Amino acid sequence: MNEIDRIKLEVINNELSYIELMELYIKYLKIRQSMMNKIPSIRNDYKYYVNDIGSNCYAYAFRFDLPLYFATSFDRELGDAFDFYPGCFCGIHNIYTSEDLLNGLYGDLDILGIKYSDKLADNHLYKVAVFFESEFLGINNIPDFHFWRLNGNGMWSCKNGYSTNIKKSDKPRSGMSYKLIKVLDINR
Repeated sequence: MNEIDRIKLEVINNELSYIELMELYIKYLKIRQSMMNKIPSIRNDYKYYVNDIGSNCYAYAFRFDLPLYFATSFDRELGDAFDFYPGCFCGIHNIYTSEDLLNGLYGDLDILGIKYSDKLADNHLYKVAVFFESEFLGINNIPDFHFWRLNGNGMWSCKNGYSTNIKKSDKPRSGMSYKLIKVLDINR
């Protein structure tokens, strides 16, 4: 039995607290990240994310999957679905400024052991573009964000919110009120 199977059994067979679930989910994501190709692929990831209404642009950009057993357990514990946003893994909950957004993002990436750099290498093929929207407030008067990723084929792609729509483009772009605040090299 591998480590992911052990985590699955632990989640399924126990009514874990939110903290216990989060610890196991972070452990799961670290294992999954170590198993994945270092450069994302629209083709390889598309089949998974097109049917996953539990993930958003943030989860898509960083390839965070949420198996049903985790989704069900988080739903039971939270009374709602798990919400992917910058800071969800490191405990930063209120994203009101672009600095808050980046602090939440960097905190999550550090906890998950995902390498990142804002010193961009032109030839590196896994980049993430971070957009912030503060003019039109979203749910609960909290500003919105959007993420795009550069794939191994040189195309940028993003997932629109929690929909199943994957958009592709030659460059990252977002709505007119969104501002590009950072591009990062990932796993370099």
